[in-house]
This record gives sequence, C-alpha cells and structure tokens, in this order.
Amino acid sequence: MNLIPFEYALYLAVLIPIGFLLNIPFYIYWLKKQNPSNEVYLYMVRGKFTYLNVLDMIARIERATNQDLKVERRKIERYFNLSREQKKSFKIYRSVIYRLLKEKSFGKPKILKSIHRMPVYTKVVAIWDVMIILSILNCIVVAANAAGAGLLAAVFAALLLGIFPSGIVWLMCHSAFNNVLRYATNKRIKEVSSIPFRIAMAQFWAFTGGYLWKDIYWAEGSLTWISESSTGYYGGISSGFESDNSSGEGNFGGGRAGGSW
Repeated sequence: MNLIPFEYALYLAVLIPIGFLLNIPFYIYWLKKQNPSNEVYLYMVRGKFTYLNVLDMIARIERATNQDLKVERRKIERYFNLSREQKKSFKIYRSVIYRLLKEKSFGKPKILKSIHRMPVYTKVVAIWDVMIILSILNCIVVAANAAGAGLLAAVFAALLLGIFPSGIVWLMCHSAFNNVLRYATNKRIKEVSSIPFRIAMAQFWAFTGGYLWKDIYWAEGSLTWISESSTGYYGGISSGFESDNSSGEGNFGGGRAGGSW
C-alpha cells in the first residue's frame, strides 16, 4: 500500500476541519470591518415593519431577482386585511412574512445566487465548509484505491462507510460556525454594525438551501439605526440607509459589503 497519497489525504481530512474552526474568529473580525450595504434590504424591511414598507421590500426583491411576486403580494395583503379586521398590529405576521419573502429574496437557483452575491472571503468560507465532508470522503477513496480497490469501488466504499463520520465532523464544524455567527449578529442586532452580519447570515442560509442553517431572530420594534420619516409611511422608502438623526450617525447609502447582487 502506497502511503504517500493517503498521508496527504489524511492530513487534508484533519487540517481542513481544524482550519475551518480556527478561521471563525478571523471571519467575524472581518465582518466587523465591512461597510453597510443596501443588500440587507432584500432580507428585511427598511424602517418600521409596516405594510407599505413590506411592499417596498417586495419591489426590491423583484428588481434584484427579476421575479414577479404577485402571489406573495396577495398573501401579504390578506395578512394586512386580517390584522385590520382583528384590530391587531400588522407585526403579528412579521415572522410569517419574512419566511415567505426570504424564499424569494435570492431567486432561483438559490444556492448559485447566494454564491454570486457573496464577497470573496465569504465564498472561501462557504467552499471551506463543503470541503470538510469532501476531504474526509477523499481520504477514504484514496485509502481504498491504494489498497487495491478500483476507483468506482473506492468511491462506493467512501459513500457507504464515510458519509456518516464525515457528516458528524461537518455538522460539528458547521454548527459551531453557525452558532458563533448567529450570536455575533444577535449581539449587535439593533446597531448599524449588524448589517454585514445580517447579509452573511442570509447568504449562508441560501447557500445551504435554507435547511441546514439557523437564521437570526427578528428583533421586535423598529431598529434604532433606521429612521422613518415624519412624513408618514412613505418616508421609510428610499434607496439608501438613513440613521436616526438623534444618534448623530451619517448616511450609509450605497455602501457595499462586497460581492455582487
């Protein structure tokens, strides 16, 4: 048995998960240094959670993804009418509406669209995440092939014997990253510095297909870094970030966290 390629594969299978975990604080630090981006308004309303601001969010998603969200508009209109009939705040449907629109915020195919929007560092982390499983499966393929098994037999052996242990290792690393990023986002949820974190959370949610990622919760009440104009509901609709005048923050319109969307 030739141990040289197996040793390399084994080193990769060990170093990739360890490196992924060690990289987490560096990625969090990098996010802290990123500028706010209007991309965040594809994943949340601008201003207070009102019916008109939700419609503005839908319009943004339609422009960014070339979709016609007539069905979603009708559903949200029903929620709005129900809230008025029940004499309750429209906010009671916040989580339902966000889940509904999040599925549409990337368009199709969701995974490829999320990669397209990611800045380079986020792309690296996403690929690194996938490489955890692939490196372990590759190690088993190399070991089986070096032991005399054919390539197809080695691949079959890796899928049969390696998917469970590689899945456990991946789940541990992936969950650790997810929880740390989620905690870091929620920690600053009402601050302007949360914007790059919100965007990263949404991108990783879409990258995993929306099934293998715990997203942030949506804080009740309006965010302190977003102001609604005194002119009424329409005051919250524009293309840039406007912080509360009382806080002394500036205008963040057009800032980008990187990537393309």
